[in-house]
Amino acid sequence: MKYTLAKDAISWIVNKIKDNTSSISTLEEMCLQNRFELPINISSNSDIVLLTDDLGNAILAEWSYQIK
Repeated sequence: MKYTLAKDAISWIVNKIKDNTSSISTLEEMCLQNRFELPINISSNSDIVLLTDDLGNAILAEWSYQIK
């Protein structure tokens, strides 16, 4: 039982590290290219409601800013 719990905990931690590594890589790429993409939030209350297409894919807002 202890081995199973430890194995599950290790799997969970490894998955979280992979998720965070992917997120950090995405943020790094956005910063280096000065191109940021985020889902559009259509709600002003505490519930998060994202704008999606008919297939349920989040619609992204894209913008860039150039420092002169």
